Amino acid sequence: MTPVVTESLSAAGAAGGGGSSMLLFGFMLLLIIGMFWFSSRTRKKQQEKLKSQQRAMEPGMEVMTSYGLYGRLVSKDEDAVKAVIEIAPGTQVTVHLQTLTNVVERDTPAAGGTDAAGSTAAGDASADETPAGDPTDPRDPGADSSR
Repeated sequence: MTPVVTESLSAAGAAGGGGSSMLLFGFMLLLIIGMFWFSSRTRKKQQEKLKSQQRAMEPGMEVMTSYGLYGRLVSKDEDAVKAVIEIAPGTQVTVHLQTLTNVVERDTPAAGGTDAAGSTAAGDASADETPAGDPTDPRDPGADSSR
Protein backbone atom coordinates (compact mmCIF):
# COMPACT_ATOMS: atom_id res chain seq x y z
CA MET A 1 0.00 0.00 0.00
CA THR A 2 1.06 3.50 -0.60
CA PRO A 3 1.83 5.90 2.24
CA VAL A 4 -1.17 8.08 1.33
CA VAL A 5 -3.61 5.17 1.65
CA THR A 6 -2.07 4.11 4.98
CA GLU A 7 -2.42 7.63 6.39
CA SER A 8 -6.04 7.93 5.33
CA LEU A 9 -6.89 4.50 6.84
CA SER A 10 -5.28 5.37 10.18
CA ALA A 11 -7.07 8.73 10.22
CA ALA A 12 -10.41 7.00 9.56
CA GLY A 13 -9.76 4.53 12.40
CA ALA A 14 -8.89 7.29 14.83
CA ALA A 15 -12.04 9.22 13.94
CA GLY A 16 -14.25 6.14 14.45
CA GLY A 17 -12.67 5.29 17.83
CA GLY A 18 -13.03 8.88 19.01
CA GLY A 19 -16.77 8.84 18.45
CA SER A 20 -17.31 5.75 20.58
CA SER A 21 -15.15 7.14 23.39
CA MET A 22 -17.19 10.35 23.37
CA LEU A 23 -20.36 8.28 23.59
CA LEU A 24 -18.95 6.31 26.52
CA PHE A 25 -17.85 9.54 28.23
CA GLY A 26 -21.34 11.01 27.79
CA PHE A 27 -22.96 7.87 29.20
CA MET A 28 -20.65 7.88 32.24
CA LEU A 29 -21.31 11.58 32.84
CA LEU A 30 -25.07 10.98 32.65
CA LEU A 31 -24.76 8.05 35.06
CA ILE A 32 -22.83 10.14 37.62
CA ILE A 33 -25.34 12.99 37.40
CA GLY A 34 -28.19 10.50 37.89
CA MET A 35 -26.54 9.01 40.99
CA PHE A 36 -26.09 12.46 42.56
CA TRP A 37 -29.71 13.38 41.79
CA PHE A 38 -31.14 10.19 43.31
CA SER A 39 -28.97 10.42 46.43
CA SER A 40 -29.94 14.05 47.06
CA ARG A 41 -33.61 13.19 46.53
CA THR A 42 -33.40 10.35 49.08
CA ARG A 43 -31.57 12.57 51.56
CA LYS A 44 -34.24 15.29 51.23
CA LYS A 45 -37.00 12.76 51.87
CA GLN A 46 -35.23 11.50 55.01
CA GLN A 47 -34.71 15.04 56.28
CA GLU A 48 -38.36 15.92 55.70
CA LYS A 49 -39.48 12.77 57.54
CA LEU A 50 -37.22 13.65 60.49
CA LYS A 51 -38.53 17.25 60.60
CA SER A 52 -42.16 16.10 60.58
CA GLN A 53 -41.36 13.63 63.38
CA GLN A 54 -39.71 16.41 65.41
CA ARG A 55 -42.72 18.71 64.90
CA ALA A 56 -45.00 15.96 66.25
CA MET A 57 -42.96 15.61 69.46
CA GLU A 58 -44.73 17.07 72.45
CA PRO A 59 -43.75 17.43 76.12
CA GLY A 60 -44.29 14.21 78.03
CA MET A 61 -43.25 11.90 75.18
CA GLU A 62 -40.40 9.43 75.60
CA VAL A 63 -37.68 10.34 73.07
CA MET A 64 -34.23 9.20 71.98
CA THR A 65 -31.47 11.47 70.78
CA SER A 66 -29.21 10.75 67.83
CA TYR A 67 -26.41 9.77 70.23
CA GLY A 68 -28.59 7.25 72.12
CA LEU A 69 -29.73 9.23 75.16
CA TYR A 70 -33.24 8.27 76.26
CA GLY A 71 -35.52 10.53 78.25
CA ARG A 72 -38.86 12.29 78.59
CA LEU A 73 -39.33 15.51 76.64
CA VAL A 74 -39.97 18.31 79.14
CA SER A 75 -40.04 21.28 76.78
CA LYS A 76 -38.88 22.40 73.37
CA ASP A 77 -38.15 25.86 72.04
CA GLU A 78 -38.17 25.93 68.25
CA ASP A 79 -36.99 29.55 68.12
CA ALA A 80 -33.86 28.79 70.17
CA VAL A 81 -33.60 25.29 68.60
CA LYS A 82 -33.30 23.69 72.04
CA ALA A 83 -35.10 20.92 73.89
CA VAL A 84 -35.04 19.93 77.55
CA ILE A 85 -35.26 16.23 78.32
CA GLU A 86 -35.42 14.52 81.68
CA ILE A 87 -33.05 11.55 81.70
CA ALA A 88 -33.63 10.59 85.35
CA PRO A 89 -35.98 11.88 88.05
CA GLY A 90 -34.79 15.40 88.79
CA THR A 91 -32.04 15.33 86.12
CA GLN A 92 -32.70 17.45 83.05
CA VAL A 93 -30.41 18.16 80.12
CA THR A 94 -30.68 20.69 77.33
CA VAL A 95 -29.95 19.40 73.85
CA HIS A 96 -30.10 20.76 70.32
CA LEU A 97 -33.52 20.15 68.81
CA GLN A 98 -32.04 18.35 65.80
CA THR A 99 -30.63 15.60 68.04
CA LEU A 100 -34.14 14.37 68.86
CA THR A 101 -34.54 11.61 66.31
CA ASN A 102 -37.03 9.03 67.61
CA VAL A 103 -40.17 8.80 69.68
CA VAL A 104 -39.84 5.74 71.88
CA GLU A 105 -42.93 3.57 71.84
CA ARG A 106 -43.67 1.87 75.13
CA ASP A 107 -43.95 -1.91 74.86
CA THR A 108 -47.30 -3.33 75.81
CA PRO A 109 -47.30 -6.65 77.65
CA ALA A 110 -47.79 -9.55 75.29
CA ALA A 111 -50.42 -12.21 75.80
CA GLY A 112 -49.18 -14.37 78.62
CA GLY A 113 -47.30 -11.41 80.13
CA THR A 114 -48.37 -10.00 83.47
CA ASP A 115 -51.93 -9.83 84.73
CA ALA A 116 -53.51 -7.06 86.81
CA ALA A 117 -51.94 -8.43 90.00
CA GLY A 118 -48.46 -8.28 88.42
CA SER A 119 -47.76 -12.01 88.30
CA THR A 120 -46.79 -13.76 85.11
CA ALA A 121 -49.12 -16.16 83.34
CA ALA A 122 -46.60 -19.00 83.74
CA GLY A 123 -46.36 -18.52 87.51
CA ASP A 124 -44.24 -16.37 89.76
CA ALA A 125 -40.83 -17.48 88.41
CA SER A 126 -39.90 -17.47 84.75
CA ALA A 127 -38.22 -20.55 83.32
CA ASP A 128 -35.11 -18.68 82.17
CA GLU A 129 -34.42 -16.92 85.47
CA THR A 130 -32.32 -18.39 88.25
CA PRO A 131 -33.47 -18.00 91.84
CA ALA A 132 -32.41 -14.82 93.59
CA GLY A 133 -29.19 -15.18 95.56
CA ASP A 134 -27.91 -18.12 93.51
CA PRO A 135 -24.12 -18.24 94.07
CA THR A 136 -23.52 -19.68 90.57
CA ASP A 137 -25.27 -16.78 88.81
CA PRO A 138 -22.63 -14.38 87.41
CA ARG A 139 -25.23 -11.61 87.25
CA ASP A 140 -25.74 -11.77 91.03
CA PRO A 141 -23.60 -9.12 92.78
CA GLY A 142 -23.26 -11.39 95.81
CA ALA A 143 -22.11 -14.37 93.71
CA ASP A 144 -18.88 -16.09 94.63
CA SER A 145 -16.36 -14.93 92.01
CA SER A 146 -13.80 -17.63 92.90
CA ARG A 147 -15.64 -20.26 90.84
